[in-house]
Amino acid sequence: MTSGRDPMTVLSFGLATVFLALALRSVRESVLLVVSVAISAVMLISIAMYLLGIPWNPLTVATGSIALGAGITYGIHVHERFKEELFERGSTPVVAMREAMVRKSRPVIGSGATTLFGFGALGISQFPVLANFGIAVALAMTFALVTAFVFLPASALLLARWTNTYDIVVDST
Repeated sequence: MTSGRDPMTVLSFGLATVFLALALRSVRESVLLVVSVAISAVMLISIAMYLLGIPWNPLTVATGSIALGAGITYGIHVHERFKEELFERGSTPVVAMREAMVRKSRPVIGSGATTLFGFGALGISQFPVLANFGIAVALAMTFALVTAFVFLPASALLLARWTNTYDIVVDST
């Protein structure tokens, strides 16, 4: 039942990285989003499911994809606002990230909370497969939010400090 889980998870992360690299025109930023948000969320889900004794089944296997989609979406919102603060307002990376967190926290947390509680309601189902799925998705959404607001900002600030990823390119034409 779960034999294809790991290869498909790796494939989905790889495809997400390639698509984001094309969309953002930056391999570094796409790797930043996938690694800091998606992989950390999936790892946290796996650990939490193990600790809570939630078995892998056809529905709970889908939580990796849900964490990937939601985590990257939340990460993109925060990251794009961070870049806007850097490039359009000329802020320092720390100030830009602080402003991005302030401006994006309410809408992203609101969006995540509606999904978290919507699927989390399945956690009280009398049908164990649905209950486990509801709990797993609630965990996925929780960890997607946490990683978008903890791991992504830390990673982006480290990237800004150690590389030229966020340097403004001046067009001389």
